[in-house]
Amino acid sequence: MELLSNETQNSCFQRDRDGQNPVHCMAMRACCFVLWSCRNAAKSLTDRGENFLHLCLKYGHQEMTVNLIREFDFVREVGQHSDNHGSSVLSLARATLTMR
Repeated sequence: MELLSNETQNSCFQRDRDGQNPVHCMAMRACCFVLWSCRNAAKSLTDRGENFLHLCLKYGHQEMTVNLIREFDFVREVGQHSDNHGSSVLSLARATLTMR
């Protein structure tokens, strides 16, 4: 599925003042369609060392996180990364579920 042109795909790597790219912003808003075209950008980290899965969980999108892990092979690799505070996606998910 080719949603974005090559030129537009390059814009997926542009970062804002918080070190977030469009994939990170979409994860915070529970919009995952951009992952189809920006897989490499999805592997990048924010200035805090968070990947898009960290942001999904941080902003309360647990179900979306589970669906992404099931649907995309590369997401499993991303999920093993720890942020600057040492929190992996799994530990963050556990903490999020415990708080409920």
